[in-house]
Amino acid sequence: MKQIIAIFFISIVFISCAQKDQKAKFYEAGVDNFYRGNIKQAAVDFGQAIKIDPTYAEGYNNRGLCFQRLEKYDSALADFSKALEFKPDLAEAYNNRALTYTELNQFEKAVEDYNQAISLKPDDFEMYGNRGDIYYYLAQYQNAINDFEKALELYPNYVAGYINLGASYLKLKDYQNAAKYLDRALEYNPKNASAYIYRATLLLEVEDYDYALFDCNNALNYEKRNARAYFVKAKVLEKMNDKAGALEAYKMMVQLAPDDMADEIVFAEEKIKSLQ
Repeated sequence: MKQIIAIFFISIVFISCAQKDQKAKFYEAGVDNFYRGNIKQAAVDFGQAIKIDPTYAEGYNNRGLCFQRLEKYDSALADFSKALEFKPDLAEAYNNRALTYTELNQFEKAVEDYNQAISLKPDDFEMYGNRGDIYYYLAQYQNAINDFEKALELYPNYVAGYINLGASYLKLKDYQNAAKYLDRALEYNPKNASAYIYRATLLLEVEDYDYALFDCNNALNYEKRNARAYFVKAKVLEKMNDKAGALEAYKMMVQLAPDDMADEIVFAEEKIKSLQ
């Protein structure tokens, strides 16, 4: 009996090791396919890893990322929640679920998840940046500023943090701080179109039209099809009484604008009518 039990135990260990190897192979294949852009296959790979180990939190988290990228948001939320069921301290799953809630415009739930993620991983600058983005969208600009400042404290090379701080201060009409952070962003990355656009917006508000136009053109030099740059440029040219230039810029903006610029498109179309 002892010999049979021993053989049986060795067999279980062998099978268990083989399963772990297979799980790791599927997981690694999923990661590889994800970064190659083969998102559907990556989801299949992570699913195979989960079949081998139905408690595999990292597998659920990564498959959730695949579903998120495929815009299957309900499936993504289910996988992130499953990951947290098996590993409640997986900060990445809270962060990823928050990103998914953001896509669904469920901002309060997103903030709750970012709070959890940050409490588990307080040194991750990107999580502060992500929560700051939500606060900015909710017009809670001081909260946004606090998060972007914390992100920059943790990672001083975080260019998006400088841009977002500049944008937040711009909303508060604190032009001095807005300029300071936008200038800093451009010191780190002189080719960043977003920083030029925000600074052009600032310069437009303080009626420095020549430099505002200069920044719009800089933005378009690096991103030739940037609708927001054309939108600000059109406003600047109007202020400079260049109606023909403004008309052309508004037309380009309407032609290039993404769906999330619906209000700006309506504004531009009205301007086009009045300038023709």
